Amino acid sequence: MPAAVIAEWVGWTGGITLFKKRIREVRPVHLPPDPASQTTYAAGDIAQCDLSFPPITILVGYGQWRTRCSFRC
Repeated sequence: MPAAVIAEWVGWTGGITLFKKRIREVRPVHLPPDPASQTTYAAGDIAQCDLSFPPITILVGYGQWRTRCSFRC
């Protein structure tokens, strides 16, 4: 909403420049909250699963061993 409209709405009788300066100072305080920072979840709605690929060596038979490949297979 423009400062001139707010000035008219509140009945401001002073100079519009001073009113605009005051509005510029006050607007950041009264900004609506960021919707991304208000995410809420009920219990059990989300879960986090972290995968771990520890270095392992497996006996595959006939005295041969295999290790996990260096890239994700």
